[in-house]
Amino acid sequence: NLLIFPTALIAHTSLPARNVRELIALARARPGEITYASSGVGGTVHTTAELFSMMTKIRMQRIQFKSLAPALVSVLSGESQISFPNLSAALPHVQGGRLRVLGVTSAKRLPTLPDIPTIAESGVPGYEATGGVGMIGPANMPRNVLQRLNREIVDILNSAEVSDIFLKVSMLPSPTTPEEFTAYIKSELKKWAPVVKQAGMRGE
Repeated sequence: NLLIFPTALIAHTSLPARNVRELIALARARPGEITYASSGVGGTVHTTAELFSMMTKIRMQRIQFKSLAPALVSVLSGESQISFPNLSAALPHVQGGRLRVLGVTSAKRLPTLPDIPTIAESGVPGYEATGGVGMIGPANMPRNVLQRLNREIVDILNSAEVSDIFLKVSMLPSPTTPEEFTAYIKSELKKWAPVVKQAGMRGE
């Protein structure tokens, strides 16, 4: 595994919920009325939002877009009330006061946003939804080549210079062994399969 990129639960500033708990209460009081902008069927935003709905037992209305850019514009314009974009895309608008971050989807608070709580600590214990970037190779790759590649990649990710570059765009270096990365992939498949099934997601 190379990088983990958490997303954020962002809201239009007109939404009368200033944190995750207030959003959940609002959604329960108005079932099906809260709208969220989604980019692509079965993509990160879609699955992240559906997991949130399932764990909080709320019902939201999905507004579908083909990519993240128009989905983000939808929240900026107030057409959609919330979304779960990657932080690097949303942060400039948050800093400009046009969007509000209610929580981050990582298991721990981000070093770049230490004052923003995680969704898990905001009333949804166990919630975590992050994307990952990794490197894979042929199944028959010689063991010595695999170990050499892994060692070089880990050294690069552990360097302060490279780590700082990624942290500035809210991406978290996550150097692992090949075995740990394999276990991560298996655990993610196990975690998301029931979400995809329950939400009735189908590829476009």
